[in-house]
Amino acid sequence: GMPLDQVQEKNMYSLGDTTPIGDQLGREGFNWTVPKMWQQIKESAKFEERKAEVKRFNGTNKWMKKGIAMSAAKFGVDLSGYAVGAMVAAREDGSVQVSFGGADLGTGVDVKVTQFVAKALSINAARVVVTPSCTAATPSPPAAHLQPAESACAAASIACRKLDARLQPFRAGKRWEQAVKEAAHQGVDLTADWWFEHPKGLNHHTYATYGTAVSEVLVDTLTGQVRVERVDLLMDLGLQINAAVDIGQIQGGFIMALGYMLTEDLKVDDAGKQLNSSSVHYHVPTAYDIPIEFNVSLLEGTPSPAGISGSKSSSEAPLCLVNSVYLAVKEAIYAGREEAGRGGGWFMLDVPLTPERLRQAVGAEPEAMVVP
Repeated sequence: GMPLDQVQEKNMYSLGDTTPIGDQLGREGFNWTVPKMWQQIKESAKFEERKAEVKRFNGTNKWMKKGIAMSAAKFGVDLSGYAVGAMVAAREDGSVQVSFGGADLGTGVDVKVTQFVAKALSINAARVVVTPSCTAATPSPPAAHLQPAESACAAASIACRKLDARLQPFRAGKRWEQAVKEAAHQGVDLTADWWFEHPKGLNHHTYATYGTAVSEVLVDTLTGQVRVERVDLLMDLGLQINAAVDIGQIQGGFIMALGYMLTEDLKVDDAGKQLNSSSVHYHVPTAYDIPIEFNVSLLEGTPSPAGISGSKSSSEAPLCLVNSVYLAVKEAIYAGREEAGRGGGWFMLDVPLTPERLRQAVGAEPEAMVVP
């Protein structure tokens, strides 16, 4: 039959298509970069050459089988659903205190807001202090992920522009702290706030974050163990507010999804009580589950027409790319089934891909497990 990657290519959206929930690709800044990314990662990851090598490997190894596969992701983001407030206050010592409706739980929101404030006021980022989230100061719903972070950056940036306008008469030829001190002594209001709400457009989502992936795995068909040999990810995040933060989110999100795909097997009884509530029986990913080679790249030269400062959200979209690991494992199992004399026909493979499930999917009979 037709190779899987070709089937995927033939079923991709084209510019101008409308998705089932009403997003028209190309309308109102809703760009579409997946076809470009698909070809780019196919070449940079040497997909065709490695696919041929996987075939050669499987032909010369009885129990160890490899698989390689690609996948793409389109993750819609609706900024109009995240109204966020921000307040900034300049102090006489030159520091700037920022409060906004969000919480940094490892997502780098504070870092991004700090960058926007420093840029808007033309000051060193070391002067910016982000206070702990408190709805008494900024009564907007606290949110921890990176979609409301964009709105928080916009709110803080606009608030800074208001503050900077008041300070302009004092800034000419003076250091920042001197200008703030003089303004304070003359009774200038050194606090400013803004409530940012992105307008709702014709599309259901404001934009989409895109990603493509190539994953290669090694499966021991005797034990069902999986080792992720290599993963290549290419993400379209527009013009990144902070590329280092975003790459960390991409890596963390993918490994989180890898746990869902390979090891985290939730088991409950008839009453819904969890049966494997400890780490002894419920296995989250560890350092040993990280792909042996893990490459993350960002698409260049594609600012988001609809995102804040041309950026896009980064945290959720990479989880969807774990499908490439599933497809690669299934390719390896197909090779194992053919080795076991079960043919190459389609079969159902549920997730998570636990050793027991994979061993059962291969289905080699005990008498076939003979060392030559």
